[in-house]
Amino acid sequence: MTHAQKLLNEFKADIATTTLSSSTIQSNLDLLRQKMEAWKTWRSADSLVTADASRVVNAQKLLNEFKAKLAETSLATSYEAASLSNMKAMLTAWPKWLQADEVIQRDANKVNHSRTFYDAFKAKVATAALSTAATESELKALNDRVTAWPVWRDADSLVQIKPYGNPLNTQFRDPFTELVKKRTTPQKRKSTNSKNSVVISVFLSLLIAC
Repeated sequence: MTHAQKLLNEFKADIATTTLSSSTIQSNLDLLRQKMEAWKTWRSADSLVTADASRVVNAQKLLNEFKAKLAETSLATSYEAASLSNMKAMLTAWPKWLQADEVIQRDANKVNHSRTFYDAFKAKVATAALSTAATESELKALNDRVTAWPVWRDADSLVQIKPYGNPLNTQFRDPFTELVKKRTTPQKRKSTNSKNSVVISVFLSLLIAC
């Protein structure tokens, strides 16, 4: 146990103070089962954070808040419905944020014209907060970026290839380059992404054919 030590110690103390006479009372047994089921969730979260800590670069804020939540959780609140539900949701959400962090790290040296998109993506991961990281809206916004980024990255790489001296190539490479440079914000994404995706697909076809 690394981060949830307080919870573990309180759980041990609670068991240690149980008497023989109270140990067989049904309500006490039911409560103990609740605590045991909750403990499995918190223990899994502790293991997850401990295992992934060294892989985190940009999601450090979220990781630190995750650790702090584990460290401050008490036995009394650990099995409350809201607290337990939030932690279960975070167990599902955390791998998605970690994946995004790793994508950003991996592609850092591939960015040229797509710098605006990349920096916005990076900032999204860097500013993620535990209070909202597992919400549907935040996960959707993250997934949109994770899904869109490879397209913009590949487009960025292609427009860096010289046009082989064919003037016609420059005629469509220049506007394509400008398109890659443009920022696609979350507010604009719904209205522009489908159109931009079509345009990018056409340009990619033309570039590959040249």
